[in-house]
Amino acid sequence: MNYKERQKIIADSPISFKYLKRFNIAAGILHLVQGITMLALGLLLDWSRDIYTFYLDIDIMRARIGGQMIDGEEVTQRVNALSFAIQKEIIVRELAKADTCYAPPLNETWEPMILAAEIAIRKLR
Repeated sequence: MNYKERQKIIADSPISFKYLKRFNIAAGILHLVQGITMLALGLLLDWSRDIYTFYLDIDIMRARIGGQMIDGEEVTQRVNALSFAIQKEIIVRELAKADTCYAPPLNETWEPMILAAEIAIRKLR
């Protein structure tokens, strides 16, 4: 496609500079409203989230796992999952591929035990 063909396609396009300017102004206003809403929610509502610590120990020669956890209410499920993984001698790669239940109001999007296993795999490389 040469320069003249490109110029003709641009000239025939229904999208104009005026349209793009209006579109960007509208998007900017929406972003401003979103920012003000998030700021208000952050300052006015009381958001609390338990702090947790997850430690994964890896035997590098065999890629076996061990670990410890400090958590809020969800610690029981994680301890059970980790102890099952240790008992069955699951290797780190298998743990990183594990599928866990996800319910938005009840737990995080990313399971900390699986994230720790993925980080361990990266460090083993």
